[in-house]
Amino acid sequence: KRVAKSARVIGWKQTKHFMCISIQEIKENARGDFCGKRSGYKTKKHIYYSLVLDFIDKEKRMCFKNKNRCLLVCDIDGTLYHPQDFHPGLKEFNDFILESQENIIFVLNSGRNLTDIALVAQNGPIIRPDWLITSVGTNIYSSFSPLSFDDEWIKQSEKPWVRDEIENVLKSCKNLEMQELEHQDPGKLAYYSTVSLGSILPTILSLVEPWKKVVKIISSFDYYLDIVPLWGGKGGAITFLAQKLSIPFSQVIVAGDSGNDLDMLDNEFKSIVVSNYTPELEGFVKKGKAFCASKPAALGVLEGLAYYGLR
Repeated sequence: KRVAKSARVIGWKQTKHFMCISIQEIKENARGDFCGKRSGYKTKKHIYYSLVLDFIDKEKRMCFKNKNRCLLVCDIDGTLYHPQDFHPGLKEFNDFILESQENIIFVLNSGRNLTDIALVAQNGPIIRPDWLITSVGTNIYSSFSPLSFDDEWIKQSEKPWVRDEIENVLKSCKNLEMQELEHQDPGKLAYYSTVSLGSILPTILSLVEPWKKVVKIISSFDYYLDIVPLWGGKGGAITFLAQKLSIPFSQVIVAGDSGNDLDMLDNEFKSIVVSNYTPELEGFVKKGKAFCASKPAALGVLEGLAYYGLR
Protein backbone atom coordinates (compact mmCIF):
# COMPACT_ATOMS: atom_id res chain seq x y z
CA LYS A 1 0.00 0.00 0.00
CA ARG A 2 2.86 2.38 0.79
CA VAL A 3 4.37 1.77 -2.62
CA ALA A 4 1.02 2.24 -4.34
CA LYS A 5 0.37 5.47 -2.43
CA SER A 6 3.52 7.04 -3.84
CA ALA A 7 3.03 5.48 -7.24
CA ARG A 8 3.36 7.37 -10.48
CA VAL A 9 0.85 6.05 -12.98
CA ILE A 10 2.48 5.50 -16.35
CA GLY A 11 -0.55 4.75 -18.51
CA TRP A 12 -0.98 1.03 -17.97
CA LYS A 13 -4.44 -0.04 -16.83
CA GLN A 14 -5.14 -0.88 -13.21
CA THR A 15 -6.39 -4.45 -12.97
CA LYS A 16 -7.31 -6.85 -10.21
CA HIS A 17 -3.83 -8.37 -10.56
CA PHE A 18 -1.67 -5.31 -10.02
CA MET A 19 -1.56 -1.57 -9.73
CA CYS A 20 0.68 0.27 -12.16
CA ILE A 21 3.55 2.17 -10.63
CA SER A 22 6.72 3.72 -11.96
CA ILE A 23 9.14 1.40 -13.74
CA GLN A 24 11.98 2.60 -11.49
CA GLU A 25 10.05 1.63 -8.34
CA ILE A 26 9.27 -1.77 -9.80
CA LYS A 27 12.91 -2.38 -10.65
CA GLU A 28 14.07 -1.39 -7.19
CA ASN A 29 11.51 -3.59 -5.48
CA ALA A 30 12.15 -6.51 -7.82
CA ARG A 31 15.78 -6.47 -6.67
CA GLY A 32 14.65 -6.93 -3.08
CA ASP A 33 14.29 -3.33 -1.86
CA PHE A 34 10.99 -2.65 -0.12
CA CYS A 35 10.28 0.41 2.03
CA GLY A 36 14.01 1.06 2.40
CA LYS A 37 14.97 -2.50 3.46
CA ARG A 38 16.94 -4.99 1.38
CA SER A 39 16.11 -8.64 1.78
CA GLY A 40 18.60 -11.32 0.83
CA TYR A 41 16.02 -13.75 -0.48
CA LYS A 42 13.07 -13.81 -2.87
CA THR A 43 10.04 -12.60 -0.97
CA LYS A 44 6.48 -12.68 -2.26
CA LYS A 45 6.87 -8.98 -3.01
CA HIS A 46 10.00 -9.71 -5.05
CA ILE A 47 8.11 -12.24 -7.14
CA TYR A 48 5.14 -9.89 -7.43
CA TYR A 49 7.17 -7.03 -8.84
CA SER A 50 9.15 -9.36 -11.09
CA LEU A 51 5.89 -10.51 -12.61
CA VAL A 52 4.83 -6.91 -13.18
CA LEU A 53 8.15 -6.17 -14.86
CA ASP A 54 7.73 -9.22 -17.08
CA PHE A 55 4.26 -7.94 -18.02
CA ILE A 56 5.59 -4.50 -18.95
CA ASP A 57 8.43 -6.00 -20.96
CA LYS A 58 5.90 -8.20 -22.77
CA GLU A 59 3.72 -5.17 -23.56
CA LYS A 60 6.73 -3.28 -24.91
CA ARG A 61 7.69 -6.24 -27.06
CA MET A 62 4.12 -6.47 -28.33
CA CYS A 63 4.11 -2.78 -29.29
CA PHE A 64 7.37 -3.31 -31.19
CA LYS A 65 5.97 -6.43 -32.84
CA ASN A 66 2.78 -4.62 -33.88
CA LYS A 67 4.80 -1.99 -35.74
CA ASN A 68 5.69 -4.74 -38.19
CA ARG A 69 2.14 -6.08 -38.45
CA CYS A 70 -0.80 -5.03 -40.58
CA LEU A 71 -4.19 -4.03 -39.20
CA LEU A 72 -6.80 -5.47 -41.55
CA VAL A 73 -10.26 -4.00 -40.93
CA CYS A 74 -13.28 -5.38 -42.78
CA ASP A 75 -16.94 -4.53 -42.87
CA ILE A 76 -19.24 -7.55 -42.58
CA ASP A 77 -22.44 -7.34 -44.65
CA GLY A 78 -21.70 -7.20 -48.35
CA THR A 79 -17.95 -7.20 -47.76
CA LEU A 80 -17.35 -10.62 -46.18
CA TYR A 81 -20.84 -11.88 -45.40
CA HIS A 82 -22.73 -12.11 -48.71
CA PRO A 83 -25.31 -14.91 -48.52
CA GLN A 84 -27.03 -13.85 -51.76
CA ASP A 85 -24.05 -15.28 -53.65
CA PHE A 86 -23.10 -17.92 -51.05
CA HIS A 87 -20.25 -15.84 -49.56
CA PRO A 88 -17.85 -15.86 -52.53
CA GLY A 89 -14.24 -16.25 -51.40
CA LEU A 90 -15.04 -16.42 -47.68
CA LYS A 91 -13.42 -19.82 -47.11
CA GLU A 92 -10.25 -18.68 -48.87
CA PHE A 93 -10.29 -15.47 -46.84
CA ASN A 94 -10.68 -17.40 -43.57
CA ASP A 95 -7.77 -19.67 -44.53
CA PHE A 96 -5.63 -16.64 -45.38
CA ILE A 97 -6.30 -14.99 -42.00
CA LEU A 98 -5.53 -18.25 -40.21
CA GLU A 99 -2.21 -18.57 -42.03
CA SER A 100 -1.30 -14.90 -41.48
CA GLN A 101 -1.84 -14.52 -37.75
CA GLU A 102 1.79 -13.52 -37.18
CA ASN A 103 1.52 -10.70 -39.70
CA ILE A 104 -2.10 -9.54 -39.53
CA ILE A 105 -4.37 -8.28 -36.76
CA PHE A 106 -7.89 -8.93 -38.05
CA VAL A 107 -10.72 -6.55 -37.10
CA LEU A 108 -14.43 -6.63 -37.95
CA ASN A 109 -15.95 -3.15 -38.21
CA SER A 110 -19.71 -3.19 -38.63
CA GLY A 111 -22.95 -1.32 -38.15
CA ARG A 112 -24.14 -4.42 -36.27
CA ASN A 113 -24.03 -4.58 -32.48
CA LEU A 114 -21.96 -7.21 -30.67
CA THR A 115 -24.79 -9.74 -30.47
CA ASP A 116 -25.52 -9.50 -34.19
CA ILE A 117 -21.84 -9.83 -35.11
CA ALA A 118 -21.61 -12.95 -32.94
CA LEU A 119 -24.30 -14.58 -35.11
CA VAL A 120 -21.93 -14.62 -38.10
CA ALA A 121 -18.43 -14.59 -36.60
CA GLN A 122 -18.35 -16.23 -33.19
CA ASN A 123 -18.79 -19.73 -34.61
CA GLY A 124 -18.61 -18.98 -38.34
CA PRO A 125 -19.03 -18.56 -41.17
CA ILE A 126 -16.54 -15.65 -40.73
CA ILE A 127 -13.32 -16.46 -38.88
CA ARG A 128 -13.08 -15.04 -35.35
CA PRO A 129 -11.50 -11.59 -35.32
CA ASP A 130 -8.87 -10.25 -32.93
CA TRP A 131 -10.92 -7.08 -32.34
CA LEU A 132 -14.49 -5.97 -33.00
CA ILE A 133 -15.75 -2.47 -33.74
CA THR A 134 -19.53 -2.34 -33.44
CA SER A 135 -22.51 -0.06 -34.13
CA VAL A 136 -20.79 2.20 -36.67
CA GLY A 137 -17.73 2.76 -34.49
CA THR A 138 -19.39 3.41 -31.15
CA ASN A 139 -17.84 0.44 -29.29
CA ILE A 140 -14.59 -1.51 -29.46
CA TYR A 141 -14.24 -5.04 -28.03
CA SER A 142 -11.29 -7.42 -27.75
CA SER A 143 -13.55 -10.50 -27.75
CA PHE A 144 -17.20 -11.51 -27.96
CA SER A 145 -17.64 -10.92 -24.24
CA PRO A 146 -19.61 -7.72 -23.52
CA LEU A 147 -17.15 -7.13 -20.67
CA SER A 148 -14.21 -6.85 -23.09
CA PHE A 149 -15.13 -3.32 -24.19
CA ASP A 150 -12.34 -0.76 -24.43
CA ASP A 151 -12.98 1.65 -21.57
CA GLU A 152 -10.79 4.39 -23.08
CA TRP A 153 -12.94 4.43 -26.21
CA ILE A 154 -16.11 4.36 -24.09
CA LYS A 155 -14.93 7.51 -22.32
CA GLN A 156 -14.30 9.10 -25.72
CA SER A 157 -17.72 8.05 -27.01
CA GLU A 158 -19.47 9.51 -23.99
CA LYS A 159 -17.92 12.96 -24.37
CA PRO A 160 -20.56 15.69 -24.73
CA TRP A 161 -21.64 16.60 -28.26
CA VAL A 162 -24.73 18.07 -29.92
CA ARG A 163 -26.73 14.83 -29.83
CA ASP A 164 -29.80 16.28 -28.10
CA GLU A 165 -29.90 19.36 -30.32
CA ILE A 166 -29.83 17.29 -33.51
CA GLU A 167 -32.42 14.84 -32.20
CA ASN A 168 -34.75 17.76 -31.50
CA VAL A 169 -34.45 19.35 -34.96
CA LEU A 170 -34.89 16.01 -36.75
CA LYS A 171 -38.25 15.47 -35.05
CA SER A 172 -39.68 17.71 -37.76
CA CYS A 173 -38.59 15.25 -40.46
CA LYS A 174 -41.64 12.98 -40.71
CA ASN A 175 -39.96 10.39 -42.91
CA LEU A 176 -37.37 9.51 -40.25
CA GLU A 177 -37.97 6.99 -37.48
CA MET A 178 -35.68 6.49 -34.51
CA GLN A 179 -34.11 3.04 -34.47
CA GLU A 180 -34.72 0.77 -31.49
CA LEU A 181 -33.07 1.56 -28.16
CA GLU A 182 -30.44 -1.17 -28.56
CA HIS A 183 -29.18 0.61 -31.68
CA GLN A 184 -28.87 4.00 -29.97
CA ASP A 185 -25.73 5.08 -28.15
CA PRO A 186 -24.40 8.15 -26.35
CA GLY A 187 -22.02 8.52 -29.29
CA LYS A 188 -24.57 7.93 -32.06
CA LEU A 189 -28.05 8.81 -33.28
CA ALA A 190 -29.62 6.09 -35.43
CA TYR A 191 -32.66 6.36 -37.75
CA TYR A 192 -34.61 4.45 -40.38
CA SER A 193 -36.00 6.22 -43.41
CA THR A 194 -39.57 5.40 -44.41
CA VAL A 195 -38.88 6.60 -47.96
CA SER A 196 -35.77 6.63 -50.12
CA LEU A 197 -33.15 8.20 -47.86
CA GLY A 198 -31.54 9.93 -50.82
CA SER A 199 -34.76 11.83 -51.50
CA ILE A 200 -34.85 13.42 -48.03
CA LEU A 201 -31.11 13.76 -47.42
CA PRO A 202 -31.01 17.41 -48.60
CA THR A 203 -33.70 18.25 -46.01
CA ILE A 204 -31.74 16.46 -43.29
CA LEU A 205 -28.52 18.24 -44.24
CA SER A 206 -30.35 21.57 -44.14
CA LEU A 207 -31.71 20.86 -40.66
CA VAL A 208 -28.30 19.94 -39.22
CA GLU A 209 -26.48 22.75 -41.07
CA PRO A 210 -25.60 24.63 -37.83
CA TRP A 211 -23.55 21.62 -36.63
CA LYS A 212 -22.12 20.38 -39.93
CA LYS A 213 -18.53 21.03 -38.79
CA VAL A 214 -18.82 18.91 -35.65
CA VAL A 215 -20.78 15.84 -36.83
CA LYS A 216 -20.70 13.16 -39.51
CA ILE A 217 -23.83 12.23 -41.46
CA ILE A 218 -23.67 8.56 -42.47
CA SER A 219 -26.19 7.00 -44.85
CA SER A 220 -26.25 3.42 -46.07
CA PHE A 221 -28.42 1.20 -48.25
CA ASP A 222 -30.72 4.19 -48.88
CA TYR A 223 -32.42 3.28 -45.60
CA TYR A 224 -30.15 3.70 -42.55
CA LEU A 225 -29.07 7.08 -41.21
CA ASP A 226 -26.47 7.47 -38.47
CA ILE A 227 -25.21 10.73 -37.03
CA VAL A 228 -22.02 10.67 -34.95
CA PRO A 229 -19.63 13.29 -33.57
CA LEU A 230 -16.67 14.31 -35.71
CA TRP A 231 -14.27 12.07 -33.78
CA GLY A 232 -16.59 9.03 -34.01
CA GLY A 233 -17.69 6.66 -36.72
CA LYS A 234 -15.89 3.70 -38.24
CA GLY A 235 -12.87 5.77 -39.21
CA GLY A 236 -12.48 7.35 -35.78
CA ALA A 237 -12.58 3.96 -34.07
CA ILE A 238 -9.90 2.57 -36.39
CA THR A 239 -7.68 5.59 -35.79
CA PHE A 240 -7.99 5.03 -32.04
CA LEU A 241 -7.30 1.28 -32.28
CA ALA A 242 -4.29 1.68 -34.59
CA GLN A 243 -2.75 4.18 -32.19
CA LYS A 244 -3.54 1.94 -29.21
CA LEU A 245 -1.76 -0.98 -30.90
CA SER A 246 1.13 1.19 -32.16
CA ILE A 247 0.41 0.37 -35.80
CA PRO A 248 1.25 3.09 -38.35
CA PHE A 249 -1.64 4.21 -40.56
CA SER A 250 0.42 3.13 -43.57
CA GLN A 251 -0.04 -0.46 -42.34
CA VAL A 252 -3.81 -0.23 -41.92
CA ILE A 253 -5.95 -1.75 -44.69
CA VAL A 254 -9.72 -1.30 -44.70
CA ALA A 255 -12.35 -2.96 -46.87
CA GLY A 256 -15.99 -2.04 -47.37
CA ASP A 257 -18.96 -1.89 -49.70
CA SER A 258 -21.50 0.71 -48.50
CA GLY A 259 -22.10 4.25 -47.29
CA ASN A 260 -21.35 3.59 -43.63
CA ASP A 261 -17.89 2.37 -44.69
CA LEU A 262 -17.03 5.68 -46.34
CA ASP A 263 -15.74 7.13 -43.09
CA MET A 264 -12.98 4.51 -42.96
CA LEU A 265 -12.42 4.18 -46.72
CA ASP A 266 -11.90 7.90 -47.31
CA ASN A 267 -9.18 8.22 -44.70
CA GLU A 268 -5.41 7.88 -44.26
CA PHE A 269 -5.57 4.10 -44.63
CA LYS A 270 -5.16 1.81 -47.64
CA SER A 271 -8.66 1.13 -48.94
CA ILE A 272 -10.38 -1.72 -50.75
CA VAL A 273 -13.84 -1.36 -52.30
CA VAL A 274 -15.39 -4.65 -53.38
CA SER A 275 -17.13 -4.82 -56.77
CA ASN A 276 -20.63 -5.20 -55.27
CA TYR A 277 -20.48 -1.75 -53.64
CA THR A 278 -23.67 0.28 -53.17
CA PRO A 279 -24.48 3.53 -55.05
CA GLU A 280 -23.50 5.66 -52.02
CA LEU A 281 -19.84 4.91 -52.80
CA GLU A 282 -20.02 5.84 -56.48
CA GLY A 283 -18.62 9.33 -55.95
CA PHE A 284 -15.78 8.05 -53.79
CA VAL A 285 -14.88 5.32 -56.29
CA LYS A 286 -14.57 7.93 -59.05
CA LYS A 287 -11.96 9.80 -57.00
CA GLY A 288 -9.57 6.88 -57.47
CA LYS A 289 -8.40 6.95 -53.85
CA ALA A 290 -9.10 3.25 -53.21
CA PHE A 291 -8.35 -0.05 -54.87
CA CYS A 292 -11.59 -1.07 -56.59
CA ALA A 293 -11.80 -4.83 -56.89
CA SER A 294 -13.23 -6.56 -59.94
CA LYS A 295 -14.67 -9.31 -57.73
CA PRO A 296 -17.39 -9.24 -55.06
CA ALA A 297 -17.28 -9.69 -51.30
CA ALA A 298 -14.38 -11.68 -49.80
CA LEU A 299 -13.01 -12.45 -53.26
CA GLY A 300 -12.65 -8.70 -53.77
CA VAL A 301 -10.97 -8.28 -50.38
CA LEU A 302 -8.42 -10.96 -51.29
CA GLU A 303 -7.87 -9.24 -54.63
CA GLY A 304 -7.15 -5.99 -52.80
CA LEU A 305 -4.79 -7.68 -50.36
CA ALA A 306 -2.82 -9.02 -53.31
CA TYR A 307 -2.70 -5.51 -54.78
CA TYR A 308 -1.25 -4.15 -51.52
CA GLY A 309 1.32 -6.95 -51.39
CA LEU A 310 -0.08 -9.06 -48.56
CA ARG A 311 -0.66 -12.15 -50.69
